[in-house]
Amino acid sequence: MKNTALVLYVVVGFGFMGLGGIYLFTDEFMSYHADAIQTGWGDLESNYQGLFLGLLRGLGAGAFTSGVALVALSVMAFLKGIHHYRCALALVALVYSCLLTYAMYTVYSLTPAVPPLTGGAFWIALSLIAMVCAFLADRGPGAA
Repeated sequence: MKNTALVLYVVVGFGFMGLGGIYLFTDEFMSYHADAIQTGWGDLESNYQGLFLGLLRGLGAGAFTSGVALVALSVMAFLKGIHHYRCALALVALVYSCLLTYAMYTVYSLTPAVPPLTGGAFWIALSLIAMVCAFLADRGPGAA
């Protein structure tokens, strides 16, 4: 169970880093953002483009940083044996996943856009499974 939890947390971490990279290095918003404001990127004034890029890069920075934290904490918690970091792992993974999904749900409920809510649910589920595996590893035979 310990190795399963480690792998799942690392997958979530790299997933967050990938998401963060996409948003950090994009040159325009995503198609569902255009659907939300019912305007294409090229139709925006440059100051609005700058604002959107800043917001996207802020989201990307948070996602990337959360991913780095998950990978680092995973290594320390499972490979170095620092058990109290496992609580931090669950917090980072679940809080970021839930808040990201909440942000997408806000766009979904208040605009005509359809953001990738299933992606958010996927990260929440994977984080919960990792948390349960880590808990079971701590409770199983030979647990410290």
